[in-house]
Amino acid sequence: MKKIFLLFVVCCVLIVTVPSFAAETPYTLLAPIPLDGAGAGDTQTTVASQYIRGVFMLIIGLATGLAVIMIMYGGIKYMSTDAFTGKSEARETIQNAIWGLLLVIGAWLILDTINPNLTKFNLNIPIQAIRTVIPGGAPVPSAGCPNCVVIGVPHKTMAQNGCGPSAPGGVCTIDSELNNKLIELQRRYGVFTVNESYPPTRSHVDPCHNNGTCVDASIPFTTPQNIKSFINDASRDNLGLRAVYEVKTEARAQEIRQATGLSNTQVIVVPKINGEHFSIYMN
Repeated sequence: MKKIFLLFVVCCVLIVTVPSFAAETPYTLLAPIPLDGAGAGDTQTTVASQYIRGVFMLIIGLATGLAVIMIMYGGIKYMSTDAFTGKSEARETIQNAIWGLLLVIGAWLILDTINPNLTKFNLNIPIQAIRTVIPGGAPVPSAGCPNCVVIGVPHKTMAQNGCGPSAPGGVCTIDSELNNKLIELQRRYGVFTVNESYPPTRSHVDPCHNNGTCVDASIPFTTPQNIKSFINDASRDNLGLRAVYEVKTEARAQEIRQATGLSNTQVIVVPKINGEHFSIYMN
């Protein structure tokens, strides 16, 4: 069973170290195999994440089968010998088989309990926006946003559609008061990226996007606890910000609310958004 556990550890290391460029590159298998289970039929074409998941489940299945065989072997050995040392060896064989099985299955259960996303085998690494080379805080007033300054926190550039093509001076800007608050929020929480600033790239229901007093932003890892931490950091100590997390479906919203205790006004459903993000407003 030590060999089985070692094989399990090696598999986990491979999952972590597989390069992200292979995650979504489809390829045809030399021979079809049932990666999604025997009842799902054979898989012809797959990607790295699906293939690793199938191999991982196969290892767990093999470990379970071998453990049962070793338990049966130990039981037969225990019943067929009268020698004290023979019975002791048989008991040790059964115990080792049970412990090995618990180690393999327990590792999966622990990861799934801590965070179900740890067992989803998502090998995609999101590309992070690079902060503009223009110093943040430089005044760039305009008719729609007379108090606008260059954003002082990491943000998408015009080439990445972080702000509209009519940006004054060709840079993305926001209201100076909001800029100062976002700099403080970055000090509290850590890295986040402003995705939509002034002038906006699309129409918004809330007029604050038209005067630079609110922004859309994202964080690198959108686990429920990270989402809660960001919202709490934005609202605590009279910073004067209100962060709302927007998702596409009610099921996703319920998942986050149940995991964090956030309210219906802190996690909202907006079906037409391009992707999940925070909207940050000044109180």
